[in-house]
Amino acid sequence: MECWLARDLQHLLCYGKWDNFQSVISKAKTACEISGHAIGDHFAEVGKMVDLGSGSPGQAAW
Repeated sequence: MECWLARDLQHLLCYGKWDNFQSVISKAKTACEISGHAIGDHFAEVGKMVDLGSGSPGQAAW
């Protein structure tokens, strides 16, 4: 199985801002559903933990 993280694809597809790319992902999910495919078979909600300045674990960054 081959998988890609959206944050990695964002830069390859020349999207400088995550918010702009997130709307593209939303449209792709809609297209997937309309074409009769299960969104869960093609898109996984994956969060990435970010470090806080204090050194303590942070929250997931989508």
